[in-house]
Amino acid sequence: MQTRPELLLLQKTMVVVEGVGRSLDPELNMWVAAEPVVKDWMQSQFGPEAHIRGRRRRRGVRRQVRDRHPEAARPGRAHG
Repeated sequence: MQTRPELLLLQKTMVVVEGVGRSLDPELNMWVAAEPVVKDWMQSQFGPEAHIRGRRRRRGVRRQVRDRHPEAARPGRAHG
């Protein structure tokens, strides 16, 4: 399984922010404080709407390829 770079960057950022936050408030639990924000981000990136956006984007790319290279279309599939 490949590690997603944006998730590594998010974790690194949270560790840095946690260090700054703990210098201001030693009782701060960054993971608890960040949970709502991370949940929203995960939903926007990997939830149903993101899945639909990805399908639409891929459909558009396939359409562009098919329009530019009709000979590459798979036999037996309808165009359109």
